[in-house]
Amino acid sequence: MFTVNGTRQAPGAASPGAMDFGGVMAGSAMLLVEAVAGAIAGAGMLIDDAARAGAKWRKRAAERRHLAELDDYLLRDIGIDRTRALGEADKPFWRD
Repeated sequence: MFTVNGTRQAPGAASPGAMDFGGVMAGSAMLLVEAVAGAIAGAGMLIDDAARAGAKWRKRAAERRHLAELDDYLLRDIGIDRTRALGEADKPFWRD
């Protein structure tokens, strides 16, 4: 117990000058917390998407390098000619 202006107050009690907005402030704080949590989750998804794209691009670049290194016998075996293989190998990694 403590005293404010001669009035005894219990610990944790609102001070006499405090305004109670019926939970409006608490509701606003909750909305802010939810918005921040949503932004963090969105950033996490963005990072995951970027990591997946990076892995896909690395794999595509490696496959195109390997395709360019195949000899004519192996290219015929998979059904493409040297011109088509080099055309595919020359594409940027981000292009399908």
